[in-house]
Amino acid sequence: STMVLTAAVGGLQPGVEAGNVVILRDHLNLMGVSPLRAWRYPDGMPAFINTEEVYDREIGDLAVERADALGIHAVHGVYAAMSGPAYETPIEVGMLQRLGATVVGMSMVPEALPALALGMRVLGICSLTNAFGEHVTHEEVVRVSNETALAVGRLLVDLLPRLPGPKAGT
Repeated sequence: STMVLTAAVGGLQPGVEAGNVVILRDHLNLMGVSPLRAWRYPDGMPAFINTEEVYDREIGDLAVERADALGIHAVHGVYAAMSGPAYETPIEVGMLQRLGATVVGMSMVPEALPALALGMRVLGICSLTNAFGEHVTHEEVVRVSNETALAVGRLLVDLLPRLPGPKAGT
């Protein structure tokens, strides 16, 4: 099984423009809590997982390839997960950039880690709603998010039938 997650995100790196699609390679969980805390498998074992590859590289590469075929600008990136509900301060933006994040948002990780713990492949698709350095209102973010939803929808319609099956051993 594959868990496909989507999110609207803000940009942290110059050159990644609003309206672009970012396919996740990794994330920084800065939300302050793990969604797996106190979670146990049916046999009682704690959900201690290997997070070396949360976002499936094979599927991520396929997503970028299919986006390109559809004329949708997509790049790989790293997601910084913050708890919100506020946009980042200038100091936080600088910190996230130095840590290697491409985009920032307030979701994705709480869904990705349990999916991985359940043996699912995970694909993270982000709609970049505001580029690095843009000063925008929440209303503008919602407007751009609605506009880019069409491109993400086109990508999903094309991509979903092409997804590979489970990885060997899962």
